[in-house]
Amino acid sequence: MIKGAPDRMLAGAVYMTQGTVEECILSNNLCSATSNYEKYIAGAVYATGGTIERCIIAGNSVTSITTANKAGGILANGAVTIRNCLLTGNSATSTSLKNAGGVLALANNAVIEHVTACGNSADNAGVYATGGLLERCVIADNNDETTNWAAAGGLYVNGPAVIRNCLISGNTNASAKAASAGGLVLGTGAGAAGVTNVTVAANTATDGSVADGACVAAGRLANAIVWGNGDGGGTDLLHTGGTVSFSCFPSATSEAGNIALAPGFRNAAAGDYRIGTGSPCLDTGHTDAAARARLLTDLLGFPRLVGRSVDMGCYECQSLSRTLLIVR
Repeated sequence: MIKGAPDRMLAGAVYMTQGTVEECILSNNLCSATSNYEKYIAGAVYATGGTIERCIIAGNSVTSITTANKAGGILANGAVTIRNCLLTGNSATSTSLKNAGGVLALANNAVIEHVTACGNSADNAGVYATGGLLERCVIADNNDETTNWAAAGGLYVNGPAVIRNCLISGNTNASAKAASAGGLVLGTGAGAAGVTNVTVAANTATDGSVADGACVAAGRLANAIVWGNGDGGGTDLLHTGGTVSFSCFPSATSEAGNIALAPGFRNAAAGDYRIGTGSPCLDTGHTDAAARARLLTDLLGFPRLVGRSVDMGCYECQSLSRTLLIVR
């Protein structure tokens, strides 16, 4: 246990400004704060620079009555790269709005790649991003426990973050506040955020007044599949601001390239949210030249743009049977 620090930044295990932490297991650390002197608190790692790679961050926690920014697992507050890591069973409880069980990304130059954040709990989100890049990540089975402010069970975006090729599934949210959802939230501060090619499925909001799947209050959601959230009686996507385009969700109209047709997941009951060759989401996403340069691979690392255009969702169908070409 670590209590108090003169620099106002606390970490239960590692405090890093540069260098590399790799192939480590950081588990069962506790960071506790009882005053408003501390500004940033992390159960396992507080980082302003450096790389965290191929690590398991498990069972760490933050307990605090302060208004500090908190993460049960990793707090990234600078040019930090987190790659090929698992964050699971971490928790953060506090009275602050920026609060994540797994990862809290506060810097625009933070990079989070191929990370799985699962089974974390917090009073805000499994992963909370006010900036940076999240790409090819799985955010699953996390739990938001607060009813005091807007929250997401899975991913809360509230700044100029970029999210690409991510799966957000099986998360739960308890908040009934506006701009809340079981899976994904683009909050009112996400005006410059871009979320592209994500799949949001099997998430739940315990209060029926908010979306089970996703809430878009600002920013841009594109090429997404938001389907199969809640118990069948809830809302998959609530759109109150920003833009939603070239996406699949039950309440969609034909505007902006959106569709309201079932995506045809291969086996949603078993957690397989890939789409097959008969899916209406094939080749119906939108990309321009700049987007093609960024969207090189899907969540599994397979090539994008197998057909005439990118697929909706985090997976690109690789089947050669999707297009029949007859030459005479």
